[in-house]
Amino acid sequence: MSTVSLMLLTWNRASVLEKAMKHSLNNAGHKWDELIWVDNGSEQLVEMVHIMAPYEPTASCFFKKNTGMQRGYNTGMSLCRSKWMILLGCDCLYPDNWLKTFMTYVETIPNTGMASMYSVPIEGVQERYRKSREIEIVNGLPILRAMPMETPCFRRDLFAKVGYWREDFGMYGWGDVEWTLRCERVLTELGLQYYVIPNQIYQHLGSEGATEFKPDNGDTREYWEWKKQESNRPENHDIMEKCRQENYPFYSPF
Repeated sequence: MSTVSLMLLTWNRASVLEKAMKHSLNNAGHKWDELIWVDNGSEQLVEMVHIMAPYEPTASCFFKKNTGMQRGYNTGMSLCRSKWMILLGCDCLYPDNWLKTFMTYVETIPNTGMASMYSVPIEGVQERYRKSREIEIVNGLPILRAMPMETPCFRRDLFAKVGYWREDFGMYGWGDVEWTLRCERVLTELGLQYYVIPNQIYQHLGSEGATEFKPDNGDTREYWEWKKQESNRPENHDIMEKCRQENYPFYSPF
């Protein structure tokens, strides 16, 4: 049976984390071998530790200040030691038996390199389709040929070719998009499959908590405007264009 590491990045919002962990980890439907927890400088660290203690993280890293999403995820990914790793959202309610579903797929479709679940039906992000928009059946399981970006389940041995997230996109940039595009290129070169698991939709509990911006009075409209501006900085467009032109196979910030 394949081993699997779960990787979680947090920053404050203890009440959201508690709800997400109680639901998602208690309803995974499959055991995990590692739980890697990286806290990105939470002011609520005591509360966060109390919430995470029952799940007994295998490895933890606590930054003194927020380092940005990219450095946080890179640190956690570098600590994973299982055959498979899954990048979890700290504010996500995953469907019942979600981990069992992931492991059923990667063990039933042996040339899987990367699989993903989405927080919205894939029809809502049509630019991420890769081939036909029709559901395919592979070894008895339905898949969609689409960009495996959200909650990716990834073969750890591919790090040697794919590398890590770039850390020059700012506090919130396109690190996940660029890394997934790089994954797709390497997986294609190796003849491995990547796909989205249809009908496995998870729910976000609100705005993401891995950045240093704090919405006032719980109103997230200003947060989302900041997030849009931060993502669309001219520097980010320049980095993405440079990545496309260079077509590099590996990146490491360490």
